[in-house]
Parts: sequence; C-alpha cells; structure tokens
Amino acid sequence: MNKRIYLFLLGLGFVVSQASAQEIPLKEKKLFGDLKARQIGPALMSGRISDIEVHPTNNKIVYIGTAGGGVWKSGNAGTSFTSIFDDHAQSIGAVAIDPSSPDRIVWVGTGEVWTRNSVSVGDGIYRSNDGGINWKKMGLEKSERISSIEINPNNSDEVFVGVLGALYGDNEERGVYKTSDGGKTFKNLGNMHADIHDIAYDIKDSDKLLVATDGGLYRTWDGGTTMEIVANLPVSQFYHVSVDNKSPYNVYGGLQDNGSLYGPSVSPGGIEARDWNSVGAGDGFRVYKHPTKDIVYSEMQGAENVWRYDIQRNQTKSIQPLAVKGINVVTWNGMVKQPKIAKGKTFSYGGFTSPRVQAGKYKVVMTKGKQKYETIIELINDPKSLLTEQERKEQYETTMSLYNLSQELAYMVYELDAHLEKAE
Repeated sequence: MNKRIYLFLLGLGFVVSQASAQEIPLKEKKLFGDLKARQIGPALMSGRISDIEVHPTNNKIVYIGTAGGGVWKSGNAGTSFTSIFDDHAQSIGAVAIDPSSPDRIVWVGTGEVWTRNSVSVGDGIYRSNDGGINWKKMGLEKSERISSIEINPNNSDEVFVGVLGALYGDNEERGVYKTSDGGKTFKNLGNMHADIHDIAYDIKDSDKLLVATDGGLYRTWDGGTTMEIVANLPVSQFYHVSVDNKSPYNVYGGLQDNGSLYGPSVSPGGIEARDWNSVGAGDGFRVYKHPTKDIVYSEMQGAENVWRYDIQRNQTKSIQPLAVKGINVVTWNGMVKQPKIAKGKTFSYGGFTSPRVQAGKYKVVMTKGKQKYETIIELINDPKSLLTEQERKEQYETTMSLYNLSQELAYMVYELDAHLEKAE
C-alpha cells in the first residue's frame, strides 16, 4: 500500500499529519478556546536559569530570566519570587536593569542561547517602564535568541544588545545591535559571542550570592560554604508528560537534566514543592504509571535500561525488555545507525548529536514472523518554515558532521583501552 504521511520531526522543520486530516491552527484561543492553563509545579527541582539581575541600590529587588519559564521578580532578596512575564515569550536569554532608572526601566531579551538539541526561541526584546508590571515589545522580532543587554549608565536611550539569531548557518540577525532612541530603532554593529549562566552578588554583602544553574536558582548566605535551592520557581523544562487514572489524577514527567518526577493535579492549600516525588535521575524523558499497580516506569537519555519504581516500598529496580513473539523488526531506508556510547576504563563518551533525515520518500518495512508489511512515507519540509534550501542543507551537513565525529570519538575510547591493556 502507498500512503502519504506528513511527519513533524522536532528541530528539523518537518510537518506531521494524515493527508486526509484538516490542518489545525495552533494559535491560542483558536485551539484552546476559553481553556486556561494553571501552574502545578514542580519547584522541587527547578529549571535552567539564564540570567540574574540585582537592583543597583536596593538589594531586596532581584530579577531572574529562565530558559522556559519567563521572568520572575523578588522583593525580598530572593526568598520568594513572582512571575511577571506570563503574557509573552517564556524563553529568556537576558534581563537588564537600567542603572539610571532602576525602579522603573527593565529590559528583557527573549530566546535562550544554550545551543543544544532541545532549545527554545524568542520573539524579540521587551521593555518595562514600571518595574515589570507592563511590557512593550521594542523590536528584533527575528532575533530568536538574545544573549546580553547593556545599558549606558549615563543615557537610558542608548542600549547595546547581543543577538545570536538562528542556531545553524549564517544569518543576518546575528550580531551586536545598538539603539540610541530607547528601542524605537536598532542598528546592527557586528558579530558577537555569548555565554549563559550567571552569578550575582548582594551589593551590600558579598557573602550573599545567587547562582543560576541548569537545575534552578541557588542562594548562599555564607560566601558559598553552604547552598540552598530557591524552591518556589516552577520553571522546569519537561520533555514529556503523562497522567494516571486516579481521581484527582497525578502528573508524571521527565525533566531536562533534572530527573523524573510525579505530583498531584490538586492539593489542599495548593500544590507545593513537597508534593512532588522523584522517580528517576539524569536527563529524564518518558514516565508512565502502571494502570493498576503503584509502579512507575521511567527512562533517561543515554541509559541502557528502564527504571521500575515501587511507590509503596520506595524501591527502584533496573529492567530491560525481553524478546517476545510478534512484531520484531521495523526498518526503513532512511535509518541511520545511532552513535556508540563508549564506556571505557579511562573515560566514557556518549554522542549528544542524533542523525538527521532529509525530506523525501522512504519505504517502511514491518516484519512479524514470516510476514512483511510495507508502506511508503513522505517527509516534507514545513511549508511555514523560514529556512531557505541552503540553510536546510547547511543544517543537515553540520549536524551529520557532529554525528560522525561522535562515532569517531566513541571508537577512540575503545582503541585507547585496547592499547592500555597491551601495555599492562
């Protein structure tokens, strides 16, 4: 049978849907109507904090930008935070307080700049003239990722902005921008390079620090001798979520670099960090509850097994699927072998780059015993994608180069171990 299937592969710009299905507009009320999202956490393990900014004269006021949870403000030196950017892009690259008007003017650059396989994008730069209560987009809509914002301390209208732009290939948006009119217009000055995480000192007490990490915001009152997480920042980045059949139901999910957790959908007095429970470690991904037993299954990036967590006994066991009768082979002519994960005596290396597949027609073969079932799928480029053919080509070539390098490094580990064994 021949059947056209449109697939949407995240990060590649492919679209997925049945050929006969109608296109669904994925825009706010057109999709969700009056259905509103509500925050349920978890803040037990927070998420990637991209920037910290402390008021230059009032150490109680702190702003933080997050990779996937917007902008938050504290009025009590980081003891608690309030979300102040909910109506705008939630991926934040930089926050800046105007040194000459710190009580009023705050700038936010959207789009995190941590260039990895799962990264969000922004939609420009914003400015608040009332300490974060209201926001106005000032421009740079195609910047995608803003890494830094510097304000002239003697002239609030003069601002420099570092823009990373699209991840792959050259693009006109990348560079350092300058505005001399408070954001009404921007001029590109040249190329730039940026880092991400941040550390901020208390302006009146250097023993007090705030530290931005992949796992949330940490604070210390004694110069770093002891650290504690700020446990009221629910900005975790979920790869995947699921629910169980209980009433009220529980929510399960894997977090980027912060393990796997589950928590309630409701809780007396509101859901708190303590209501969430850890069931896995590492770079969490899929998490599923057994339909009838108090068992939770989870996995992580790079793991060779699945974890089986017994809620009643608080015990975790590593398991692997066994061979069973039925469908045992599914192949398609676009498959590329995943890079090896080298576990050597000297050091370990696992590739973080997955292979990419280009647009085109592919044959899928499913084998069940002696029977084979075949179909044709067609991958097409997302018609709404802004990438040009040249940019797609560069993206593909760059990714595959990194993929091949991953394999070469993995094999080098094995070769090094073989030489060490001979030397012994």
